[in-house]
Amino acid sequence: MDLAGSERVSLTKAAGERLKEGANINKSLSVLGNVIRQLSEGKEFISYRDSKLTRLLSQALGDVYGSVVKPLVDSFMEGFNATIFAYGQTSSGKTHTILGNKTDPGLFQLVSNQLFQHVADQVDKRYLIRFSYIEIYNEKINDLLDKSNQGLTIREDIKGNVLFDAREAVVDNVDQVMENMM
Repeated sequence: MDLAGSERVSLTKAAGERLKEGANINKSLSVLGNVIRQLSEGKEFISYRDSKLTRLLSQALGDVYGSVVKPLVDSFMEGFNATIFAYGQTSSGKTHTILGNKTDPGLFQLVSNQLFQHVADQVDKRYLIRFSYIEIYNEKINDLLDKSNQGLTIREDIKGNVLFDAREAVVDNVDQVMENMM
């Protein structure tokens, strides 16, 4: 097994599954090393995509939400488009990353908290907040807010806006967001 170069594969004579396992460990260590380096440099945005590692090591890595997602929400509130996309194989932690649980809030809870705090701070403005929640599974787009609305089609209008026929929930607070999610 080659752990980040500590032993060379040719010396260990690793093959087959052991060689694959070693390669996966090296990849994880490399990703972890990049994140730790960027956090130690005080980076405000960390290009970081390994949700399983986020879930397993979130406390050790510090405030991953603040480093990765918060800047996207801040930009969104300034009028820019932002997308948070969870991608990975089955059981890689996507649902946990998005929904979380009672003791470890997921992205929906954290983004909603930040969004509604921003709205509360803007006393001179009015907002209409709506959201949709879709999944792409086996090349099929499913509406997760309306289980009867499956196989959605995506199209683009003349301005380049992406449109789809998913249900949009209008919400006034974080609790309403979370109620729609369950």
